Amino acid sequence: MLLAAAGLAWACFVITAKAKGHTAPSLVSSPATYAHYQPLRWMAKAAVPILAVVFVMQAVAFQGDLVPLPATLYGFLVDGRTGEPAENVSVRVIDAGGVDVTTRQLSSDSAGFYIVHTSRRVRRDARLQVVRPDCSDVASLPLYRSFETVVDAHGDALTSPVRPVFRHTILCAESKP
Repeated sequence: MLLAAAGLAWACFVITAKAKGHTAPSLVSSPATYAHYQPLRWMAKAAVPILAVVFVMQAVAFQGDLVPLPATLYGFLVDGRTGEPAENVSVRVIDAGGVDVTTRQLSSDSAGFYIVHTSRRVRRDARLQVVRPDCSDVASLPLYRSFETVVDAHGDALTSPVRPVFRHTILCAESKP
C-alpha cells in the first residue's frame, strides 16, 4: 500500500514538473530545476490509473485485515507427506499476545475438517496451534487471508455459506515412537 502511494506521488510529480526553459511561478528569474523527458511523463501518465487501482485494492485488503475474525473458526488440514486429509488433529487458537482463547474444539474429522470456538473474536495476527497425535512437535499456523479457501481437503468446492474457511498443509518433522 505504501509502495503504491509512493508511486502515485512520483507519477504526479513527474506529470506536473515544468519542462526545461520554463520559469517557476514563484521564482521569476530562475529556470525550473526539474526537467523530464517526454517518454518519462507518458509512462507516469499511464502508471497513474494502474497505481490508483492497486492502492485502492491494498487499502481494502488492509481494512479487511483490521476486522476481527468470527468467534468460531473452520478449516481443513492436509497432511503434507501424503496429500490426504489430516485426521484426529487437535487445533487451538492463540492470540497475538500468546493467550489461548479456545473455549471448545473439535479434533479434525476424516475429511480434515475442524471447528474451533474462541472466547472472543481474534484478528488475523492470531495463530492456530496444531497438535498431531503421531507427531512430537506443535505446529503454529497463520490465519492470513491467503490461507482462506473455497475448496475442501480433497479439492472439491465448498457449498457451505460459512466463511472464512481456512486450509493448511501440515508436515510432521518427527514422529512419536
